[in-house]
Amino acid sequence: MNSGYSTVTLCVDELSVNRLSLPKRSLYIITEHDLHMQRFLEQVSITQGFSRPAWLVFLEEVKPEKFFEAVNIPFDSRLLAARWSRGSEDVSLVELHRALPSRALRRVPVASWSPDSGFVWTAAGLFQRTGDLNGAVIKAAVLPQPPFVNIIRLNGSQPVGLHGYIVDIWRELERRMNFTTQYYMPEDQAYGMRDANGSWNGMVDMVLKGEVDVATCMFSFHKDRMDAVYFFPPFWKSRVMVYIKEPGMEDSKLSHILLPFSSKLWLTITGIILTVGVLMCVAWSTGIRHGILDVFYPSYYLLESCFFAFYIFCQQGQDATSRSWSFRLVLLTAFVTAVILFASYSAIFTSFLTVRTHDLPFTDFRGFLSDGTYKLGIIEGSADKEYFMSAKDPILREIYSKLVAPEVGSFPRSSVEGLRMACTRTRYGVLLPDTAIKGLARHLDCNVVGVPQAYFSDAASIIISKTSPYRELFYYHLQAIKETGIVKRITEIVWPPKYEEITEEPPSSVTLQTVTVFFILLLSGIGMCVLIFVVEYLYITIKS
Repeated sequence: MNSGYSTVTLCVDELSVNRLSLPKRSLYIITEHDLHMQRFLEQVSITQGFSRPAWLVFLEEVKPEKFFEAVNIPFDSRLLAARWSRGSEDVSLVELHRALPSRALRRVPVASWSPDSGFVWTAAGLFQRTGDLNGAVIKAAVLPQPPFVNIIRLNGSQPVGLHGYIVDIWRELERRMNFTTQYYMPEDQAYGMRDANGSWNGMVDMVLKGEVDVATCMFSFHKDRMDAVYFFPPFWKSRVMVYIKEPGMEDSKLSHILLPFSSKLWLTITGIILTVGVLMCVAWSTGIRHGILDVFYPSYYLLESCFFAFYIFCQQGQDATSRSWSFRLVLLTAFVTAVILFASYSAIFTSFLTVRTHDLPFTDFRGFLSDGTYKLGIIEGSADKEYFMSAKDPILREIYSKLVAPEVGSFPRSSVEGLRMACTRTRYGVLLPDTAIKGLARHLDCNVVGVPQAYFSDAASIIISKTSPYRELFYYHLQAIKETGIVKRITEIVWPPKYEEITEEPPSSVTLQTVTVFFILLLSGIGMCVLIFVVEYLYITIKS
């Protein structure tokens, strides 16, 4: 026991590769470099555990390329070789790895040591030293996923001519890490879900079987997937929402006159009018009693005062000004309050006329279920189906059993196909990320609209095998291009800052149809006035 670290000396003759335990955070120091040790390292290097510990090998006057010629040193392993020449006390420390098992051994200087200067370390960090994959070919699974991945054509079974959001990010990684990519499509055209037997399908299955290294599509974070494969940091968040074919627009109604203010606010305004009327009546009566006001001054009895207060809130002035300062203060307070409330009402009322909303049959998942006439489509092989099946909310589970399960077998294969089905089929909704809608809506034959409360939040990223030797390096460079603003720049190219103006409807103008209901109200008022006038005229005629 030395400084809290346990050490043990082992003889290679006593070790069995099949029984050798290689825990993480352990250091193996090899002081011999004979043929026996060389063969032992060859056998250990073909096991998956070779990258777990760190290795320090002392090589006196032996070239690493010769000693490790048949040893597969994975890219993510930590193997350092200390070399020195006989008769010299200077030692060089180099890191060794292979980009691929078939590639030549790479030596990266790490440090040097001499009796005079001690250790001198290189300035470059670990990932800067090992960041170049030396032209390695990375196999990637892919499916059309506009606007994230667009496949122009197929060369046999291999997709070529890719472009899109994920493709642009991946090309930046290719440039920074010096590798090329071969793309493959899953035969079942699925992203990857686990069935009842525990078997996987789609691109996730290809990653698990080692057929590909990564899957360059947007994968939603899901517990089963996270147990099977490794997710890169989420660099896209969206709302997965139910979209339906755009219904008719909502027309103006008589209720819109009262909707700008809540019922409690209307009651408060009514109370204010009555209070102002009472104060005006009291101020006028006091002025008459003390001789401040002339008795021939316009009278402000209680009923007249309440009407005058109502006039004020209708933005009407007075034909005479009182000489009583208490009376004037009541008027000033009432006018200021009325102006503020009138401005607020006008702004909100205008929005009811100009901002037209869709007359949706439902606004949330509960309404979607209660309506019962719509079917819900989910992208084939996505994790969204599992979201409904394993949901704790009974409404979501019931939606799956009644509205989703009957559509199994006819799910759309892509976002574009799902949107087209929403356009062509009667009473059909499709579950899609809002980011996909913003990138594709302009190319559809009809307009779609999202159900405002029928959504859930989602994060997505690329997946890679948990045993991939390039996992940590990809993670590092993905974080780097996010921090340097490259991801943001690519996002602005794919989705311009003004895409809202492209995908959303332009501001609507107020038409005659929009305000027809208010003209009807005006004509009704005029008709009522004429009717009351006729009644009054007949009453006076008969009485006289």
